[in-house]
Amino acid sequence: MKRLIRVLYASIPFLILLVLVAWTASNAGSYRSSWLGTYWVLNSLAPQYQPISDFGVSMYQLNDALRRLAHILIGFMATIVLDRVLRITTRIRGSKRLALACALSLIVIGTGAAVRYRSSLRHVRMVQFVSSATGMLLGAAAISIAAIDRRIVARLQDAPPEVVKGCADDGCMDASEPDEEEI
Repeated sequence: MKRLIRVLYASIPFLILLVLVAWTASNAGSYRSSWLGTYWVLNSLAPQYQPISDFGVSMYQLNDALRRLAHILIGFMATIVLDRVLRITTRIRGSKRLALACALSLIVIGTGAAVRYRSSLRHVRMVQFVSSATGMLLGAAAISIAAIDRRIVARLQDAPPEVVKGCADDGCMDASEPDEEEI
C-alpha cells in the first residue's frame, strides 16, 4: 500500500506535465493564441515604451523564438520530471534510469505532436520536434552534471583530510601551517 501511494504521489508532476503539453499542443497553443499572449504581455509590462518593431524585431520573430523556447523547456522539463519520478518509483540507477527517462520524454513529446496533428488549427513541423529533443538532451546533460557533482562531493567527504586540502600522500602540508625547513 505504501508503494502504491508513493507511485501515485510521484506521478502527479508527470500527469501535470502531460496535461500541460496536451493543452498547449491543442488549439489553445495555436500561433494566433501565442501571438496575442505575447502582445498582451509586452503591452502589460511596458505600455509606455516604443513598439518592439522599432528595435528591428518583428512580432513574428519574437513569437517564433518564444515558441521554440517553449518546446525546449517542454523537453527539458519532461526529462527532469521523469527522472525524478523514476528515482522515486523504481530501483533503477544511473545511466539506465536516465536513458529510460529520455525514452519516456520522447513519449511526452510525441503526445504533443499527436495532439497537434489531430487539432484542426495546428500542424506538426519537424523544427518543433527537434526543439523539444534539444531540450530533452539539455535536461539529460543537467542530470548527468548533477550526478557527477554529487559523486565528487561524496568522495571528498569520505577522503582523508590531506587529500581534501589538495595534498597527496607525498607529505605536503596545509599552506597555513609553516614548513619545518623555514623555521
